[in-house]
Amino acid sequence: MSHNIKPGVATGEEVQAIFKLAKEKAFALPAVNVVGSNTINAVLETAKELNAPVIIQFSNGGAQFNAGKGLSNEDQKAAIAGGVAGSAILALYMVPAFFAIFSRRDARREEHRGLIQKTRSAS
Repeated sequence: MSHNIKPGVATGEEVQAIFKLAKEKAFALPAVNVVGSNTINAVLETAKELNAPVIIQFSNGGAQFNAGKGLSNEDQKAAIAGGVAGSAILALYMVPAFFAIFSRRDARREEHRGLIQKTRSAS
């Protein structure tokens, strides 16, 4: 698939460009739930092979599992670390993608804020 979307973790305008491309080319944009590097790699290798954008989807527990299920998730630190680790892997594949994060209602705001701050400081 040919497109001009910048590879890496998409935010804001890049996400809108991905939605626009999917609409123009009439394709579904998959959101794949991942829980570790094995599933992250499988999704991103396929996206790279097809030169297609993808949504990487983490649940709160999946993001925590990616960091290490034995870690304390106090203040959502393990879930944030697992999500950030996933974004670091994504950046290496050079495909346009973004994250959808699903978490417990009480954890959502803190996890999202932490993930956004850590991802921005890493780039």
